[in-house]
Amino acid sequence: MIGDKNLTGVSNAQMLTFPGQAHFAIPGATAHCGDCWFWSPQRKGDKKAVCGKAVSMQKGIRPRAFPAYATICQYFTKTAPDA
Repeated sequence: MIGDKNLTGVSNAQMLTFPGQAHFAIPGATAHCGDCWFWSPQRKGDKKAVCGKAVSMQKGIRPRAFPAYATICQYFTKTAPDA
């Protein structure tokens, strides 16, 4: 969760967002970050990874890895089909 559980006025998007995501999660979205083109696991089968979009936006600061089941953000791009 981004923010503090004791703050008032925390939105659903903030509650669904993991540190390391490129933007706030989209409440009600059914897709997951693990299905996104920017999902960058170090090894196939990793359950956590870094978001490539977040990496490009943070200019040298490596964001945290977060789980594949995270709700997508506005930068979600469907993965390319297997070649």
